[in-house]
Amino acid sequence: MPSEVSARVLRRMHQSIEGCVVEARGQRRDEHPTSLTDIHLAFTFCGPALEAAAVERAIGLAETQFCPVWAMLERSTRITSSFEIAASRERLAT
Repeated sequence: MPSEVSARVLRRMHQSIEGCVVEARGQRRDEHPTSLTDIHLAFTFCGPALEAAAVERAIGLAETQFCPVWAMLERSTRITSSFEIAASRERLAT
């Protein structure tokens, strides 16, 4: 869901986005219940002229205002993110 929200925000910012993929990695507690303690979201965006500042702002807005999943999890789980901008759509599949 964070990728959909971020892509929607970028479109509202008049950024031309061709795609977005998010790889999520998590860390669980050792004891029961083995809930998630940390999540890292690695975003890869593709677009002909995406601006890094706009991507960073879109992720920030998703985190703080628009993504209900992020809002629900952040109370009990540390969530970090990073992003890269791919030059071509082929990079999104890898």
